Amino acid sequence: MKKVYSILLIIILLLNFNICRANSETINLNYMKTGIDENNIKIKSLDYKLTGETYEINLICEVPEDMGYSFFNPPFADVIKIFDLNGLKKGVNTINLKFSKKACESLSDKHLIFDFIWNSGGKEAFFSTIIADNNELADLRGMDISKRNVADRFDDLIHSDFDTETKWPSKLPQKFNPARIMELGKIPGLNIRQLHEKGITGKGISIAVIDQKLLREHDEYANRIKHYEEIKCPPGEPQMHSAAVLSLAAGKTVGTAPQADIYYIATTFVASDGDKKFDMNFTPLADAINKILDINLKLSKLEKIRAISISVGWMKNSKGYQEVTKAVERAKKDGVFIISTCLDEIYGFEIHGLGRTPLSDPDDVNSYMPAIFWSSDFYKYPERFSRPMLLVPMDARTYAGCQHKSQYSFNNEGGLSWAIPYVAGVYVLMCQVKPDLTPEIFWKAALETGSEINLKKDGKDIKFGRILNPVKLKDALANLK
Repeated sequence: MKKVYSILLIIILLLNFNICRANSETINLNYMKTGIDENNIKIKSLDYKLTGETYEINLICEVPEDMGYSFFNPPFADVIKIFDLNGLKKGVNTINLKFSKKACESLSDKHLIFDFIWNSGGKEAFFSTIIADNNELADLRGMDISKRNVADRFDDLIHSDFDTETKWPSKLPQKFNPARIMELGKIPGLNIRQLHEKGITGKGISIAVIDQKLLREHDEYANRIKHYEEIKCPPGEPQMHSAAVLSLAAGKTVGTAPQADIYYIATTFVASDGDKKFDMNFTPLADAINKILDINLKLSKLEKIRAISISVGWMKNSKGYQEVTKAVERAKKDGVFIISTCLDEIYGFEIHGLGRTPLSDPDDVNSYMPAIFWSSDFYKYPERFSRPMLLVPMDARTYAGCQHKSQYSFNNEGGLSWAIPYVAGVYVLMCQVKPDLTPEIFWKAALETGSEINLKKDGKDIKFGRILNPVKLKDALANLK
């Protein structure tokens, strides 16, 4: 049986894979009656359907000349990537794409990008779709819904993403308070701020982050960036992902290590093969790691970079795998903790993200549950998650935006990209507590002091943990000889 969904279409006129909507107009197809006509690309209709285990997307467009397109998950095209760089002829075209349900469900962010590429060169247009069951309010970042009647749409709005640029109507559902949700999302959670109040803020200790081009001026971190450098970083605007991960690690209000010194390398994780395709390439990442380690050699013992936060993972069949593996081994010898989505491969550590309803208390451990993207599997097969793993906040987080220095965005659903910087910041805090800390000592103590709670599902109690307990972890490390 085919299930047909509505689509939210947002147009983004940016270079590279920029989805922060800087310097662009955002148009929601659900509010349009005749489609979209922007930058000479006319979107006439867009819909998708799920048939069995396969999603099918149909986009009807009119283009001004022969051109190509790509379709991928941002920012790295590491799950879904479809290219046809000579696939569109001047006039009306139908783009029909298929990809697996499993691939879509594995994405922490359900946005998918259409990139229209002019063969004449130097010009692109980006369109984004979000896989959302009949909820055109799923992504309200940069949107103006001030004239919409949403007074009875609490169940939809409570699952929405939005930012400080969102324009709300004067009348909202009684229980929906976007300002309150935004402020709760800024709290790192699990009582991290209790440590901050005791002076455990990461002050005097350094953290490094490797990601994409960064908005360096944001209020969350601008005055603590000790070094910023770009290594093979594509031109274009600052990226959403970069400001987010840095602020979650070391932002002054949203980060776990709000006073740590920051070293930042902007790079890329993809390589283009002419006009044929692009694929993952981790050679620039290896260069970035080595650059940070070179910088670290010149820092005093007290100023040393103790952790590098990298919200990506590398695969054995990817270009640059050997180079980045070698760089990681160097970091381990230099006493620098590489915190990435390859923690299991590098150290044998397991990590997963926590979910939270947007209006619940981030400091109450009982507010947490499995994050949205893996909760279904957890409740179906809890035994699969019985191995020791560290659980940290991931959903319902607020982070620095990439458009200007005081912008913030709220995501109802996060991904491991948000969990990695959280752990990196906590590790820096614990280095303040125990200066001779190692990743192995940290992880063992974090699991031993972690919290376990009971979740209820279908009348059954399910044990859930180990949830990081920063206060108990600090006490344990402080008493460790």
